[in-house]
Amino acid sequence: MQITFPLVINPLVFAGILAVVILILGTFSVVFIYHWKEYGMETPYIKRAPKIYLSVTALLCTFAVVSYFILIS
Repeated sequence: MQITFPLVINPLVFAGILAVVILILGTFSVVFIYHWKEYGMETPYIKRAPKIYLSVTALLCTFAVVSYFILIS
């Protein structure tokens, strides 16, 4: 399959979209931590969940960036 440049997103726009996605997911994580601490649900899973959530999100975004740069090179 031939990929032409007009089908590829501008790298700066792509980085901006990823930054917004990471910001939104980070905000959800902070709200998640606050909600569970506020209502006293201090289980080991709840304490680890936001860190796992952010780690997986960061890995997926890193994979997306690397894949994108491999695609355009």
